[in-house]
Amino acid sequence: MHILVIDDDDRLRQLLKDFLKKNNFKVSVSPNAIKAFKLLNEFIFDLIVLDVMMPEKTGIELISELGSEFKTPILLLTALDQIDDKIKGLKSGADDYLTKPFDPEELLLRINNILKRTNIPKIKAHKLISFGSYQWDNVLKKLNKDNIFIHTTSFENNLLTALSENLGKYLNRNDLSTQLQINSNSRNIDVGITRLRKKIEENPRKPQFIVNARGKGWLLRGHPVTSR
Repeated sequence: MHILVIDDDDRLRQLLKDFLKKNNFKVSVSPNAIKAFKLLNEFIFDLIVLDVMMPEKTGIELISELGSEFKTPILLLTALDQIDDKIKGLKSGADDYLTKPFDPEELLLRINNILKRTNIPKIKAHKLISFGSYQWDNVLKKLNKDNIFIHTTSFENNLLTALSENLGKYLNRNDLSTQLQINSNSRNIDVGITRLRKKIEENPRKPQFIVNARGKGWLLRGHPVTSR
C-alpha cells in the first residue's frame, strides 16, 4: 500500500513517514499541495494523509481541485479549533479526519479502517485491461503506464470503460452513444477518441490500440489481466 503524506510541518511529516514505513506502508511525502499535484500525476496512491492548514493552498482547496472523479481516499489532519474545516473537508470528499495532536496508533487504526472500506473491489476482482505498456483499471477508472498514473477526464474514462468491456468487438457511434448516454450526433466521441489516442498511442495517426474500421466503429486492442 502506497500512502502520500501532505503536511507543511517538517518534523511531523518525517515522523509520519517513519511510523508508516515501520508498519509496512510505502510512503511518499510532500510539504505542500503544489508539489503533491506532481506526485499524484506520477504515482498511484492507495490513501492520502492531508493537513488542512498549509500555506499557498489549503488541504480543502486541494480536495476541491482534485474533483469528484478523484477516488483515492483522504484522511484529513485538523487542529482542535478547525471544526468548520472538518465539515468542509468531509463535504468536499474526505473519508475521515483526525484532530491534532493525535496518537500514531489512532492514525494507523483510521488508515486501516479506510483501506478496508475502500479497497474491497481490489481484493475481489480488479478488471484490468492491458494494451502495450498501458493498463486500464475498469474498477477504479485509472489509466497507468508502467505504474505511472496518466490523467484522464471523466468522459475519457467512460469511453475506455465502454471499449474495454467489449474487447475484440467494434462499437459504432450508436453503440457508444447508448452506453455513454449522449446524443448520437454529438462530436464528443470523436474528440474523446482523438484525445485518448494522443495519450496512449506512439503515433496517434496510425493507432495500434484504439483502432477503427469504416462502417464498423472503434475497437480496443488489448487483453484482460487476471492478477496483479
